[in-house]
Amino acid sequence: MSNQTAEYESKIDLENFNDIINNKLVDYPKKWCKALVEYLNELIKFKGCWEKIWTSNKFRFGSKASDLAIKYTLPVIRKTKADVLWDLGAGTGRDSIFFTKFCREVAFIEISKAAADTIKEQASGKNIKNIKIINDDVWSALKKQNSVKKGFVDVVHAHSFLHYTKPLMTDIIFSEIYDLLRSGGYMVFAVKGKGDHLFGKGKMIAKDVWIYEDGQRRKFYDEAGVEEILNKTNFEIELLKTEKEYFDNKISEFVIGILRKP
Repeated sequence: MSNQTAEYESKIDLENFNDIINNKLVDYPKKWCKALVEYLNELIKFKGCWEKIWTSNKFRFGSKASDLAIKYTLPVIRKTKADVLWDLGAGTGRDSIFFTKFCREVAFIEISKAAADTIKEQASGKNIKNIKIINDDVWSALKKQNSVKKGFVDVVHAHSFLHYTKPLMTDIIFSEIYDLLRSGGYMVFAVKGKGDHLFGKGKMIAKDVWIYEDGQRRKFYDEAGVEEILNKTNFEIELLKTEKEYFDNKISEFVIGILRKP
């Protein structure tokens, strides 16, 4: 195992791993259980990173809804007459706030308490009543909901979240999203592309994976890499494209996907 790979792969908490396997806490294949334990072990560090980011700069991406929300998710909302939308890894809620104008209920899911507090302030200040704030990591929020009720969400929106999870954990997240959506429901997402200005900067810890001084770790994708992941799901791919936008006069490249649950 190379030093890069060793750094990317977390040590497994065997007690937690055995607990998950032996007590069947999740109905996952064994390799998924291992990936889940890695993910859970990293949550404290991951949460701390985002607390610092959102505490120091509440609106680092501005307050206007993202291009993904306006150009891609909104047309899906209108086409499907979406009633319930979940916004995963929602930051301080610029897209969530936008979606409340078009959906009966919007669920904001974000691990950072600072970010959750910010959207609470925004919702209160704008008298927005149709937003549900879930201050939790994405997997836990999805799993908790699916254990109670599944197959009822019309649209899942995930802007710049999935490039933070490792490949097997990404498979798990897609599986949980699939269960959450109703038949005919949609997922719209964006992950960082290899043409992004951050690609090749920081410290490379695995193929196409870089870690930065602020603690963020990203995997960068091309369309083929995303398609490889999606081919393991039951989703129908309606759109997969690469798009560039400019932020602070720098190129931000995203691979954008629109998926439908049959």
